[in-house]
Amino acid sequence: MNGMFDISVVSHGQARLVSMLLSDLHKLNSFQGVVLLTENIPDSTAEFSGFAVQTDVISNPAPKGFGANHNQAVRHLNADFVVIMNPDIRLPSEFDFNLLLEHFVVSDIAVVAPRVLSSNGQLEDSSRKFPTVFDIILKVFGLGEGGVQSSDDNRPREVDWVAGMFMLLRKDVFESIGGFDEGFFLYYEDVDLCARLRLAGWKVMLEPRVTVIHDAQRQSHRSFKYLKWHISSLARYFYKFGFLGPKIQRGYK
Repeated sequence: MNGMFDISVVSHGQARLVSMLLSDLHKLNSFQGVVLLTENIPDSTAEFSGFAVQTDVISNPAPKGFGANHNQAVRHLNADFVVIMNPDIRLPSEFDFNLLLEHFVVSDIAVVAPRVLSSNGQLEDSSRKFPTVFDIILKVFGLGEGGVQSSDDNRPREVDWVAGMFMLLRKDVFESIGGFDEGFFLYYEDVDLCARLRLAGWKVMLEPRVTVIHDAQRQSHRSFKYLKWHISSLARYFYKFGFLGPKIQRGYK
């Protein structure tokens, strides 16, 4: 499956981070596709030269949300598989896309994601069970973790949803369910996408044998604007799926 996937990255004035990501991809033998970079706000692409990675650029005339940007990018890409990736993801030298791609030999798998570590080596909560309103209440009061499914073992396994910082998807399946719901803004697009995939009979996989590094930006804790977007997206999620979340049949724990 080598060379059968492209990558969508959205930059919000993050040229330095994009350059570091392209440098990581340049060093990997397991990537031979196209990086489609969406500049959500004006930025300099001068730092992107010098890498043996084909990088195409879309410059938005006005900023879009997470879902709208990646939906736009996927429509421009031709590979069978697409990676949705944040610019602040770093790929270790041992990273191998093929360990993710090999899961797609199983016909009902739609999404595969790696284990995610923070920049200080801590395991991030990049895979979770679908939240219920009770999970959110408990988390607000510090009495729960919201259904974290990540763990330190290396067993590939099915999960409810994986974070949009890194998702490897079947392009045709992504398009068949309408891509990301653009009614969300910045938060819960990934939860909603995985919920609709699961309800349509597709599986979402976590592959802990593959690790990426993420420098998380928890802006909803520092800015009222981001907190408002977070609450709005959460309300949309429960409006769509109910207070108990999507009603799926789980064949795993």
